[in-house]
Amino acid sequence: MKQGRVYETFTTTDGRRIVLRTLAAKDLRECVRFVNTLVEERAVNRDLGILLDTKATPKGEGQWLARRLAAARKGTSFGVAAFHNGRLVGNCEVSRGTFQDTRHSGTLGIAIVDGYRGAGLGRRMLEVLLAASKKGGVSLVELAVLSINRRAIRLYRDLGFTKYGTIPGKIRRGSRRIDEIVMYRQA
Repeated sequence: MKQGRVYETFTTTDGRRIVLRTLAAKDLRECVRFVNTLVEERAVNRDLGILLDTKATPKGEGQWLARRLAAARKGTSFGVAAFHNGRLVGNCEVSRGTFQDTRHSGTLGIAIVDGYRGAGLGRRMLEVLLAASKKGGVSLVELAVLSINRRAIRLYRDLGFTKYGTIPGKIRRGSRRIDEIVMYRQA
């Protein structure tokens, strides 16, 4: 997948113009800001479905971005990043299975910063991502979501994902235990 390839530009339900494209090396600064914004939000919103808990550094995020770009070039990862006025506001990815027997499957991850949820961005990002990964040969996608993230669970069901299990207390935030729900979708 080519760096910075634009999939589309669309308008959210609240009227914001969003560019959906693949990440590029030039996005490092925005990736650092994006991660750090999510970490800061998680510190005040204990129900946030984000597991990131450590702020990113340019060096660390640069290494992550280099791995993502290499994986995209090799076809082992498919990604869609959402930009609003040049700012990274959402990112999602399907990482293909690593063994010959699992290359048809992938694991999905998604994150959207506060202020951009609930306006159709996640749905559109996932629709584009699922189509791109299917075109790349991924016919089964799985994901994990916190049981308290009702909005995300509803979206995943709307997009054809089926719940296949619950891992009780998988997440521990202080003394609170949160179940993890695992879901899958076949193309």
